[in-house]
Amino acid sequence: MMQDSRLRSVGEREPESMKAIVVEQDVKGSVLAMTDIPVPEPGPSQVKIRVRTASVNRADLAQRAHSDGGPVVVGLDAAGDVVEVGREVIGIRVGDRVMAIANGGLSEEVVVDAALAVPIPETWSYAGAPLPSSGL
Repeated sequence: MMQDSRLRSVGEREPESMKAIVVEQDVKGSVLAMTDIPVPEPGPSQVKIRVRTASVNRADLAQRAHSDGGPVVVGLDAAGDVVEVGREVIGIRVGDRVMAIANGGLSEEVVVDAALAVPIPETWSYAGAPLPSSGL
C-alpha cells in the first residue's frame, strides 16, 4: 500500500488545531460554520482517523435542529486513513483505510473507538465508504 504523504512520521509535531464544521447559534438560529477546534487525542482503545470523506445525513440535520448553543461538531460517519492507534488497539494499524461511525466526522481528524472502525474494502473508494451509514 502506498503511504499517504499526510501521515505523520514518528516524532513529527502535530498541529494544535484543525478545521471542523460546527453548529453555532446566531441571531437567526443555528448555523453551520467552519472553525478551528483542538486536535483530538485517542485514548487507549481508540484510533485517530485523518478524514477524507464524510456524509451529511438525516441525523446530522436533527443534531443541527436541536443544538443548544454549541458549538457542536457535526458528522456521524467518516472514512479515511488511521494516523494514530491507542496502545490497547489490536488489528488496526497506522495507514489502514477505514470507515467509522464517528461523532464529529465533519472535521479534519476524528477519534473513534476502534470497535467502530472497519476496513474499507479494496474495491471501494473513500467517497463511497460513508454511504452505508447515511440511511440510518
